[in-house]
Amino acid sequence: MTFQEALRLHPTAPIFPREASEDVVLGGKYRLTAGSRILFNQQALAWNTELWGPDAKKFKPERMQRPDLADLDNYFPFGFGQRICIGKRLAYVEGVFLLAHFIQDFHLAVPSDFAPRYEVRVTLRSADGITLLLTPRAHD
Repeated sequence: MTFQEALRLHPTAPIFPREASEDVVLGGKYRLTAGSRILFNQQALAWNTELWGPDAKKFKPERMQRPDLADLDNYFPFGFGQRICIGKRLAYVEGVFLLAHFIQDFHLAVPSDFAPRYEVRVTLRSADGITLLLTPRAHD
């Protein structure tokens, strides 16, 4: 849940371009003709208070317990459809494994004055890196 919530708040690919292969109506009201190009803004969906509640910009891993999340059309950190990221499963395995090993040995914290400055290249990233405070855990 922690990994999924982090990806919701800070998607690696914030915008997905798509081209309609045939005439289609999106959401029951937006008509696209074949060849139309659109951009899905994942960042806007991720911070949408109608979808995620009034605290949409807050980090709350428990929100990933939503039973409808697997079918939610507005959560796609690795893309969707035929062009879904080939590394999705590997990212989940490696990301959760890495996170588990970190929290086994360290308390993780972000400095209260840290505010990432985003830049978009092929993926979304912090322009200045990310500062984490690691405090060793006491092991018995």
